Formats: sequence, structure tokens, C-alpha cells
Amino acid sequence: MRSMEMSAKTVEAAVQAACEALGVDRDDSNVSYEVLEFPTRKLFKTIPAKVLVKVEERGGGKAG
Repeated sequence: MRSMEMSAKTVEAAVQAACEALGVDRDDSNVSYEVLEFPTRKLFKTIPAKVLVKVEERGGGKAG
């Protein structure tokens, strides 16, 4: 299983950026994500969303 944490302005943007970095399509059945932090605004500061995207590897081992 591969995974990656990513932060962005929105949850959707963070998930999309992580999927692109992992080289997978967000709509694949083996892709799941967990929201670690929702974006919030505090006075003069915006805290970005943080997600953990997981990709379940299909099939057996690597050919080679």
C-alpha cells in the first residue's frame, strides 16, 4: 500500500494533488482518503485542509 499526506486550501484540492503525486485517478476503486484536518479560518490566518490518501496495490508482486 502506498500513501501520501497532502495539504491544500480545500479537502478536494488536497485529495486531487495527492492522487496526481501518486500517479492514480481519484475515482479508482483502490484509492481511499481520510481527512486529517478540515480547513479553518482563525482571525488573520487560514489553516489548510490535510488529507491522507491511500492506494491499495492490486495483484501479486512486481514482475521482474
